[in-house]
Formats: sequence, structure tokens, C-alpha cells
Amino acid sequence: MWEPANVDGMAYPDLHRVMESSNILRLGPESAQDRELVQKYTAPSKAITEIVLQRLSELRATYKQLGPALEVVPTDSDEHQRVADSITNLLGTYNLSSSVKPKAHEIPPAELPLILYCSTKDMDLAYKFLSAIAPYIHGAAVIMTDPEYSPGRMRLFIQGTVYFSDNGVAVFE
Repeated sequence: MWEPANVDGMAYPDLHRVMESSNILRLGPESAQDRELVQKYTAPSKAITEIVLQRLSELRATYKQLGPALEVVPTDSDEHQRVADSITNLLGTYNLSSSVKPKAHEIPPAELPLILYCSTKDMDLAYKFLSAIAPYIHGAAVIMTDPEYSPGRMRLFIQGTVYFSDNGVAVFE
């Protein structure tokens, strides 16, 4: 059963924990079976964009002193690159995007389509970033912590098969 992610008493919209004691989450609804999806890139609708921007604005206000940044790294296709560019543009609206070359050991395993790397101290921030972009990106995600990461700096790898809804939601499988 999919439960809303709840960490230290804080609920995160659009995030669902796969297992109670796990960092594996599902962004968006449990199943995409009821939606018509295509493999051709579709830009996010104005409504999706506005929701994501509102959440990013709140995240930026909450973490103003830290100055957090998320880099989105596409690993496979042109569609992945276009999704990464869309997220990066949204993040850039609030100076929340960054570009850092991945370390060799960071290249993700292929089991999950969304892999977020962050500092061991940034789990709450990681959940908030994922919650902020969840209206645009759906799929299984895992949060991987690394003590070498600077606080506030994160990297999201996107991979696997991606489909798009008519309103531009990217659904990763």
C-alpha cells in the first residue's frame, strides 16, 4: 500500500513511501494505467508549471540562508534531456539550479528511474525538492545520501522509459 511520505511529522504532497523504513518513494499517483500516455515529449501545462513554481518559491523562502541547489542529470535520451531542461528552467526561476560534474561512483544503477543524491544532513530538503517537482514528474525515486556532498547541493539522475500525459506530466518507468 502506498502511504503519503511523512518524515518527522511533516507530510509531503505527492510523495508516497514504498516501504515504511525505506528511502524509496513514488512521485505522483500509484499507477499511470488510467491515463493516456505517449513517448513524444510534451511540455508541462501552465497549471502544472504554476504548481511547481509555487512549491519552489516556498522551498526557496524556507531555505533562503542555505541557498540550496539541485542539478538534474539526464542519462539516456533526448526526452530525458528535455525533461531535465524543463526542470532546470523551473529551478532557475528561484536560483535553485546548479551544474556540477558527477563523480564516477554516482552513476546510478538502472533499477529506479529517479535517483536523488544529497548530503546526509539534507533529507528534509531532499523530500521538499521531490515534493516540489512531483506535479511534473511521476515515478519511483530513491534518495541516496553521501557525506561528501555539501549541504544544500543535490543531484537528480533521470533515466528509464519516459511517457508524457496530454498536460505534460513526465511519467518514468
